[in-house]
Amino acid sequence: MRFLVKKICAFAKIRVANAGLGLALKRPPISPVMYFAGIGVLALSQLVTALPAISASTGAWTPTANGGSATAAGVTVTISGIAGVAPVPVADTFNTTNFWVNPYGASPAGQPSISVLPNVFGVTQTVTFTFSKPVDNPVLHVDRLGGTIGTNSSTSVWTLSSFAATGGSVAVSRLGGDNEFIVSGNAFRRSTSTNVTGAECTTSNSGSTCGSIQYVGTGITSLTFTVTWADQNNNIGDQLEFIVSIPDTTVILRKQ
Repeated sequence: MRFLVKKICAFAKIRVANAGLGLALKRPPISPVMYFAGIGVLALSQLVTALPAISASTGAWTPTANGGSATAAGVTVTISGIAGVAPVPVADTFNTTNFWVNPYGASPAGQPSISVLPNVFGVTQTVTFTFSKPVDNPVLHVDRLGGTIGTNSSTSVWTLSSFAATGGSVAVSRLGGDNEFIVSGNAFRRSTSTNVTGAECTTSNSGSTCGSIQYVGTGITSLTFTVTWADQNNNIGDQLEFIVSIPDTTVILRKQ
């Protein structure tokens, strides 16, 4: 009997202790749904934080004999058809002035570019930009358009002659540039009103020209240009540089 009483008393003490602990830690009950939802939010937060940043403009270019390629936002951009003169095409860098407009990120000023020299002696040429995945509304940034040898100035004229786009149409829009950067209809070029006396694009209106053009359309996989010549003398070439910007197509997960 004494042993039984001791066991009952011990059990009572445990109940009291547990009751006290329960009161100290008392909180609203959490349902299994709320519990798993909390885990989901934590996991999603960690996942989004871990996603790497994706550049919306082309990075370093890999030149080829007739063009080159670079990557922007996971899309490979390729330029081809440059039947130029060595040593271009070559990897290059934009100047640090800021005449460009990039709706998809930072200015291309001072960023990696590709330098190309379409055929000299006024030969008409066809140059194509292709995208490894369909893109919407890509932007071409141009630097050092227009050239000179001695007192003979010239500019290449880049006219959009064909395209591939699931949307069925592509419109041309000038986003920015210096005073000498001309976009007319489907073509861009340097103004022919002033001579080119400097290699870089500046505010003086006497250097080469630079600017940004957006090709407005959906599902674009290629843009093809007919390159012709204008100005005082067409017996020289026009070495210029390109950077391409496209929308960042990264998928963003949102918890409902």
